[in-house]
Amino acid sequence: LFIFSTGVSGLVGVVVGPQIFDRHLGGFALPAGKAMCLLWCKRMAFVAAVCGTACTGLLLGKAEHLLYSNAVSDSYGQLAVLVLCIFGIFFCINAITGALYGINIEAIHEEARSFAAGLTVSFQNVIGYAFGPLLPSAFSQLVGNSVQAWWPTWPWDQRAVDGAKFAAGMSWALFATWLLFFFARMAAV
Repeated sequence: LFIFSTGVSGLVGVVVGPQIFDRHLGGFALPAGKAMCLLWCKRMAFVAAVCGTACTGLLLGKAEHLLYSNAVSDSYGQLAVLVLCIFGIFFCINAITGALYGINIEAIHEEARSFAAGLTVSFQNVIGYAFGPLLPSAFSQLVGNSVQAWWPTWPWDQRAVDGAKFAAGMSWALFATWLLFFFARMAAV
């Protein structure tokens, strides 16, 4: 399921994205094309954010259920919705990444483009790959510590607490797709 929801969807997004932005919208070489591409980036970021919100709701509900029942349970219907929403997130984000990267690089004078490309990738790596795991895991740890500190005498099932921690951390990460929409919306103005 993980390969389908992240790997296949990312590959499909990378393949379909240029078809949308280059063939369907005509590219972003001209100002009108750039505005149209940014509008579509905003729309696709909105779809990703809505999918992220659906995942957040499912995961927070799962965390609440795990803590309330103090037992591990499976819900395959929720898992199916979660996988489809994560597919949508990865598809949309990978589809717009090339267009946003191209628009960003094209805004710079030709002699500074190699530096701009390196700077763009560096910021993606520093912000995305560093804070991507850091903030959700910090929130996850906060949830686990808080639950056990608020009710220290309760005989917690550690698997239920770990499941709630994971669900809370992932919900934080998936809800962050609204940041992408916010910045895409600002760029599309």
